[in-house]
Amino acid sequence: MARIKSSSRRIDTVFVVMLFTIFAILALLVVLITTKQFKYTASVMEENYQVRTANSYLREIVHQHDKASSFSLTDFSGSKALTFTETINGYTINTYVYYYDGYIRELSSVDAAEVTPDSGTTLIPAKSLDAEIADNNTLKISYEDEFGDAHELYIALHTSGKEAL
Repeated sequence: MARIKSSSRRIDTVFVVMLFTIFAILALLVVLITTKQFKYTASVMEENYQVRTANSYLREIVHQHDKASSFSLTDFSGSKALTFTETINGYTINTYVYYYDGYIRELSSVDAAEVTPDSGTTLIPAKSLDAEIADNNTLKISYEDEFGDAHELYIALHTSGKEAL
């Protein structure tokens, strides 16, 4: 009788240890799968945030300066730039939005002061930026984000695109 109880206890102990081991392995698998999914979700959210931020910024700055002779497409140190011009208290302020050294940048200068492209504020990581008048009342802005995805943004203008150029 003592032998039966002893082997019964061993079987109970082995069963409990196996059950605990299976539970630990399953818990570890759930943690690993959840971690992988979290990293993927975080990277997709970061990419979407950067695209939405870039699009919102570009739309907003164009709409702020959507007046006759207020913006133009110019050459800024060898790259194409959106140039926004406004006069405040007798001073002409030029704001350039352009691509340089891995970023879409913004730079403001007073009365055509000498400026260099590396002086601009870095806004959005990118690989390129291009702008053109798609038709008379639409500005087309194309850029490639840091992930290599190409984006095109069409902005309806209140002023005629020919007036802007």
